[in-house]
Amino acid sequence: MLKKSWLVALALGTAFTTQAQKANVISAFNELRNGSLALAKEYIDQATVHPETQNWDKTYLYRGQVYAKVNADAELKAKSPNALDIAGESFLKCRELDKKGKYVDEIAQGLAGVYGSMIDMAIRASEKKDYPAAVAGFEGAMKYEYEQVKNNHIRLVDNAAYYARLGKIYDKAELYYTQMTQTDSVKPYHFGDLANIYKEQKKNDAYLKTLEAGIAKFPGNYDLMVEEINAYIEMNKLPDAITKLLKAHDLNPKNVAITEVLANAYEKAKDMPNAIKYYQEALATDPKSYFSNYNMGAIIVTDAAKMMDDANKIPTSKTKEYEAAVVKVNDKLKTAIPYLEAAIASKAGDIDGMDALRKIYVKLNMMDKASALKKEIDAAKANKGAAR
Repeated sequence: MLKKSWLVALALGTAFTTQAQKANVISAFNELRNGSLALAKEYIDQATVHPETQNWDKTYLYRGQVYAKVNADAELKAKSPNALDIAGESFLKCRELDKKGKYVDEIAQGLAGVYGSMIDMAIRASEKKDYPAAVAGFEGAMKYEYEQVKNNHIRLVDNAAYYARLGKIYDKAELYYTQMTQTDSVKPYHFGDLANIYKEQKKNDAYLKTLEAGIAKFPGNYDLMVEEINAYIEMNKLPDAITKLLKAHDLNPKNVAITEVLANAYEKAKDMPNAIKYYQEALATDPKSYFSNYNMGAIIVTDAAKMMDDANKIPTSKTKEYEAAVVKVNDKLKTAIPYLEAAIASKAGDIDGMDALRKIYVKLNMMDKASALKKEIDAAKANKGAAR
């Protein structure tokens, strides 16, 4: 008889404890409804860790609702800075425990609130240039997205990738840009941005492979092709660059930028006949091009300087031979003048270009032009100084 009474007492005690803990959950809800947020948090925190209520779906429903409010309360949030995450995780936990689907609507409403707050947090962080927080916000939105916003997932990934790159959070930038390159929403810039992320980390193999993959996906894309060509040039792989450029040129024969880069690649490779050929081709399409005009003038000036070096090696006893050589140097320099004049005409205030041309005027004893150009140079320097 004594044993039976003890068992009954134990059962009653257990039931009382369970009801007491469930009462904490209900009290949390009531205090939340009454506006006593701190007290509601206290009740729900107790219920969350107690064995009798820590696996009850209603515990996590109310916990999510309480912490969503905590996130909006400056004083309480200061003590619980991850309140929004706790709210989202609670709604997800409630969904896991809600086997009968009693709280489907409440869970969806709760997740919608957390989702919206995460995006708001990301936007506000991005405006402050707090890129780690912006990325965390978009990641949070991905984590707590609900059925009605699944179609926005790609936009969240795209934004997370973008702000991770701005913040130089390279592991996440690589992750999210890689995801974007594998979707139907991929654009050429996703490959370009991912390539440059590898470039910034000096991962040259991944840099080149990403550009190749982008060009394979978007054949003939100008930006990716130029980026790849510049990559080969920067890595001093000029034969590879020229091969790529010739293919690009064949696809876009009237594209001045590609033609000029090809000319410049040949110039860097010391293949001057081909460099001149393609600079001239670019000028046939765009006679005012600063780049081609200036570089053609520079090539001629460099050739003239070499000719002058050779002239200076002529023995002083061979005066006529030396004078004839100097005439050839001057004649050569004269051919640079139209290019340099066209260059500075297309780029106002180009001090370097004007100074190069002025020196040729002086060399050829064209002093009136040299003097006029000197005034332009002085004015350009004064304007440059005033702008600082």
